[in-house]
Amino acid sequence: MDPSSSRNCATPAGRLQSICNRSQLAQGPLGWPEEALGGFVHAAVYAERAGFDGIQLQAAHGHLLNQFLSAGTNRRRDRYGGDIQNRIRLISQIREAISRQVAVDFIVGIKINTMELQASAFQPNEARFLQLEFERHGKNLS
Repeated sequence: MDPSSSRNCATPAGRLQSICNRSQLAQGPLGWPEEALGGFVHAAVYAERAGFDGIQLQAAHGHLLNQFLSAGTNRRRDRYGGDIQNRIRLISQIREAISRQVAVDFIVGIKINTMELQASAFQPNEARFLQLEFERHGKNLS
């Protein structure tokens, strides 16, 4: 592993070194989130065709969608960055796009962190905001 690809992360217990620089993933080109959206939809459609009852979008533990949610890793200056409304945009778009392509009873769950142990990261009030937004649009947050 190339040591230059790692970075130090502040944690309550001190400093840890991350193996890969995941924070760079959410910083892709301007049109990149829309391209990624298609991959999530494709995977959900094939999961349904394979007989699964639903899927779970992984938006926790530093994975790609978590990077969009977290102000600590999302440094975008477009409609996917900044305030929490913008940072939940990609997840909302993915969920909407999947819902248009699968059966009404196909489950689309989302795993999120309720908080990250860094001051600038995803916070409990933001997790609650995300939950309320999905409920407002008639979707339950799993």
